[in-house]
Amino acid sequence: MKDSSHVIVVGAGISGLSCAGTLKREGIGSIVLEKSRSLGGRCATRRWRNHRVDHGAQYVTARNPDFLSLLSEKNGWQTLKPELFDFDGQLPSDDSPRFYHEEGNNTLGRQLAAGLDVRLETQVESVESLLGGGWKVNGLCARAVVLSVPAPQAERILGQEVGEWTMVPCLTALCAYTGKPSGMAARRYAISRDSDMLTWSACENHKAKRVAGEEQIFVLQASAEFSQKYLEEPHEVWASILRARAEEIWELNPATHLETWTHRWRYARYTQPLSSPASLPQGIFLTGDMFRKSRVEDAWLAGCETASRVIEYLAS
Repeated sequence: MKDSSHVIVVGAGISGLSCAGTLKREGIGSIVLEKSRSLGGRCATRRWRNHRVDHGAQYVTARNPDFLSLLSEKNGWQTLKPELFDFDGQLPSDDSPRFYHEEGNNTLGRQLAAGLDVRLETQVESVESLLGGGWKVNGLCARAVVLSVPAPQAERILGQEVGEWTMVPCLTALCAYTGKPSGMAARRYAISRDSDMLTWSACENHKAKRVAGEEQIFVLQASAEFSQKYLEEPHEVWASILRARAEEIWELNPATHLETWTHRWRYARYTQPLSSPASLPQGIFLTGDMFRKSRVEDAWLAGCETASRVIEYLAS
């Protein structure tokens, strides 16, 4: 079977890239197929108004030593001081470093993709089993397929349920205001309120080399409840509500507002990771934070663990 040694990885998020990288280090080739034009999945950064703004994962934490080594200062990673955070009126309960990259947190995706065969803007609709074993994906043959996509997308591709899970969306807005940060924005990077419709808001100016010129750039992320309520509403409706709440929290003058950009994270995070997993066809594997917490490090670890299972399967 042509290219039978290949593993096809669907999704160039952190778990998919971690899986493919681990396979490569073990001498196993893979091809990564990604439907979008960017790497890193929800570890996402947007170039906007000549700025680099994280509209996905706002920062990255690390406990695993191998993952921590990826986030070193020599690779451009910096940390945010704990006193810049306000979590329900309190400082962070721990002093774990919170990393960001000067060029955008999606740099982690580019780091992990180095040396891999990644094919962007490639939509996968289904997988086809082959006589004698193996799989065909978009005309490519492989002995194993790894799906590094949210559970709803995995179920669509496979044509079957994968188990019990619950995901919630997150409506996100970027807002630009005139002037340099002052008042609350000069003292705080982020304000998080668990019970608020605006659970997270952050001033990107506190991240070095991110904001160009004299503008204040804020990231607004809504609660799960608010996001579910307004998910299908026009973005002008929910963005204006979030913006008004942010101006209240940060004491911003509405007259200084310049522009708003919006994004719907339809599959933002798991509130219930995958449980009671269904039996999958031989050679099909799932990976990602559906098995762990919705943290960047957990997605990376899931990819490493899935690669180990794939290696065992290929050796059997």
